[in-house]
Formats: sequence, C-alpha cells, structure tokens
Amino acid sequence: MFRAEIEATNHCNIRCLHCPHEAISRPKGKMEWETYETIVQKIRDYTRGEKFSISFSGMGEPLLNPSIYRFIKHVSPHAITSFASNGSALTESNVVRLIDAGLDVIYFSFNGDEPEVFSKMMADYRTKARWRS
Repeated sequence: MFRAEIEATNHCNIRCLHCPHEAISRPKGKMEWETYETIVQKIRDYTRGEKFSISFSGMGEPLLNPSIYRFIKHVSPHAITSFASNGSALTESNVVRLIDAGLDVIYFSFNGDEPEVFSKMMADYRTKARWRS
C-alpha cells in the first residue's frame, strides 16, 4: 500500500522538550486547499484506484489547520487516514467532526504519567502554550 505523510501545518501550540520544532527555520504556514488537492490527485494517479494511506503529521499540530476536516473527508473514501496529535486542541466537537470526516486513526503524544514529568516535557503547556502560533 502506498503511504504518504502530508504536513497540514507546521504551526504548533506546544513546545515539547524533545521536539526540534523551535529549530525549524522555514516559514510557518498551513497547507492551502489547492496544494492539497494537487498532491492528492498525483497520489490517486500513481495508485491507479488502489487504496492508499495518508498521515497528516509533520512538525505541527494538524488540528491547528482548520482545513484538516475537509482534507480528511476528501480522501477518506479512497485512503486510510491518520495523524499524530498532542491532544491539546482536541475538543468534543472536534472529535465529532473528525469522525464525520472519516478519520481512521489518531495517535497521541504521551509525555509523562506524573504531573512534574508531564509539565517538564510539555514546557508547562497550560501557561506557555501558543494557541495561535
């Protein structure tokens, strides 16, 4: 099965201790619909009707791109869809929207089972999160 990883955005609202996100020198941005549609069409041409897999992951939090639901819905009949998330932007309504869009798998970063370790690993996200990077 053909697998692709698409970075829906490189914006992130958390500054995890282990992540190299702060070292990225390229401009921050969110993938536009036209770019996404072009990539998906190239994948569909390449796979010739076979089911494929797309992970909407990369150096950002996929839920910070408001188009993520549209991205997923567009390919869900033809692809297995997934993404990794820090979970901080996941709300009940976002869960419903992801289910409705056809998301197959979501992976969560789990950065500590003790409050002190979690706060250190997540750069104390409750006080330092950048919700609109």
